[in-house]
Amino acid sequence: FGETFFVDGDPIIIHDFQVNNSKTGGWRPDVALGQSFFVGDPGMSHVWGISRFFIEIFSDKKIGFQVQILIVVWFSCFVLYLFLKRIAPEIGRAVSFFLSTTIAFGSLKYEFSFVFIEVAATCLISLVLSDFFKQPKLKHYFYYTSIIFASAFLGSTNSVFKILIFAGVFSIGIAVYNRWYSLGKDL
Repeated sequence: FGETFFVDGDPIIIHDFQVNNSKTGGWRPDVALGQSFFVGDPGMSHVWGISRFFIEIFSDKKIGFQVQILIVVWFSCFVLYLFLKRIAPEIGRAVSFFLSTTIAFGSLKYEFSFVFIEVAATCLISLVLSDFFKQPKLKHYFYYTSIIFASAFLGSTNSVFKILIFAGVFSIGIAVYNRWYSLGKDL
């Protein structure tokens, strides 16, 4: 169709990091005076990152990179659909579907192609935490840890920081909404 995600500087730089890091094993003599990418962002530029290994599956690295972005974008749409269905069931499935697909068809899909994992992770974290606060179970810790892992290794460290901050604010908001602060006075 001629569609591409290489219309902004960020995807081009990330693709360059991933493709060229695979050729040199992480040491890039062509960047500055030489730079190691073993300490880079695990999702964006690390030589052993999951996203780089996914790109290696394809013979054409540009196709692999774009397939990866499409998977993340449509996964984010699906998670947003589940989130909308859960928090606002009265709006119906059709409206939830159309609202969730605005991620894939919106004009900012090129600008924030790798940030969409934050959308999915934020929605999933809020669902996990709301279930956890209703009735804590061991599986919630596993879900929470898996979401943070996926955010780090499919997104970026900035994604993890934003999601941790959101989880803290969300938890405080739930505590205030349920008036858990007043329980301490009875003890």
